[in-house]
Amino acid sequence: MSELQLVIKTENETSESKLFFESGESLLLLCQKAGIPVAANCGGKGICGKCRVRFLKGAPLPTAQERRFFSPDELRHGYRLACLSRLYTDCEIEVPKLRKVDAVSKAPDIKWKPIDGYDGKYFITTDIGTTTLVMQKVSASDGQVIETYKTVNAQNRFGSDVISRLEASEHGHRVELSHIIRDQLCQGVEKLGGDDVLFMVIAANTTMVHLLMEYDVQGLSKAPFDAVCLDEVRTEIAGIETYIMPGYSAFVGGDIFSGILAVGSTTNNSPTLLIDLGTNAEMVLFDSDRMAATSAAAGSAFDSIADVGLFGADVVAILYRLLKEHRIDCHGTLQDEWFAQGVAIEYKKQVYITQDHIRRMQLAKAAVRCGIDYLSEAFGCALWEIGQVYVAGGFGYYLDVEAAFGVGLLPDAFRGKTFACGNTALSGARVYGYDKLVIKDKLFSNVSDFPKKKIINLAMEPDFSERYISYLDFSSDHEI
Repeated sequence: MSELQLVIKTENETSESKLFFESGESLLLLCQKAGIPVAANCGGKGICGKCRVRFLKGAPLPTAQERRFFSPDELRHGYRLACLSRLYTDCEIEVPKLRKVDAVSKAPDIKWKPIDGYDGKYFITTDIGTTTLVMQKVSASDGQVIETYKTVNAQNRFGSDVISRLEASEHGHRVELSHIIRDQLCQGVEKLGGDDVLFMVIAANTTMVHLLMEYDVQGLSKAPFDAVCLDEVRTEIAGIETYIMPGYSAFVGGDIFSGILAVGSTTNNSPTLLIDLGTNAEMVLFDSDRMAATSAAAGSAFDSIADVGLFGADVVAILYRLLKEHRIDCHGTLQDEWFAQGVAIEYKKQVYITQDHIRRMQLAKAAVRCGIDYLSEAFGCALWEIGQVYVAGGFGYYLDVEAAFGVGLLPDAFRGKTFACGNTALSGARVYGYDKLVIKDKLFSNVSDFPKKKIINLAMEPDFSERYISYLDFSSDHEI
């Protein structure tokens, strides 16, 4: 049987890719093999509708599922879902250009004592997030960030969330997922590095570490949620000695360990809460010798609402305004005038906040509020006794704190002591690298510095469902 040809073009670009395939192959898998990023949030199950492509030639007949996602006119113009498209003839397709996510670093002030003997030497800090990969070249002598490299985590072709990637790893893509991120790390080192780079420090959630190191991920996807390794990992990437920071559990990883290092030096003796809001909302409450941590599934609500191109922080601010304007009620229901189509966003052409977007944010913020409650109870302290609250991640960098209180994402008890601090994973990695320079043989473990540690699995809490439901409303602790 002769091979068939697929031509792949990217929206608004002149370049194209060509590859040959056997009749009946999946378009999504072909795109993945070719290294073409196609959003497949559900991992290719045909239920999210994100892997939209347009056939310019050779479009297969639409499936019943595709008729749910596309209008008759869109189907006539060749729009299909890549995961549902089997190819039986020569084809030409156009894929949308994925929106780049700009990850930023706005960390608490970290005091850095100059180190003698390292003039002209550097180390690289790296944050491997579910959505983005960010690397920084740091001066070993004074801790200054010299240059930053950032890109979208290319593992997104297997799904935008950790569950999709865990499933992909379990179903034969373990090596491929590792190679994807290693190749990106090598590209970053090439852009930032040189002979003057001493080592690299990586902060990442537990799933990203397992995918990088090709660990068995079965324990991460089912109870009791066991990780293969939570301690510091020493390896080599791009010819550079590399330290992967330790984590605390299957769902509270090295990025949180790093965050604690970043904000720990700025805290007083009262309990400190660190909330890292992304695809997973990871939270840790700690003081000098205790910590309690948990994680809540936030989906895309805090990273971005990809289909309308808005960051989660933008959506929080918009919803707060809509509440004040009484276009949505405290239950999150759009008023009749806007219920069908949604509310148009003035600065975004033909973009609407719909009932679905509102529900996504409600679900995410309810999970966060539950997590905060359980952490404070585990610590034996009231919310008002928490001394400082840091909201981290790209979400935290852009967050309108007043809006966060207004929609009930944060309790009123945190007013006056909540700080948006950006990428603490990168900042903590700088602290970690500093310690490596000063104490060369120090080995970090997941239990270091916290003799008393508790990891809370929200799903196992007996009253979680009731609490979760109670926080769905967009009511704050005060009148809007």
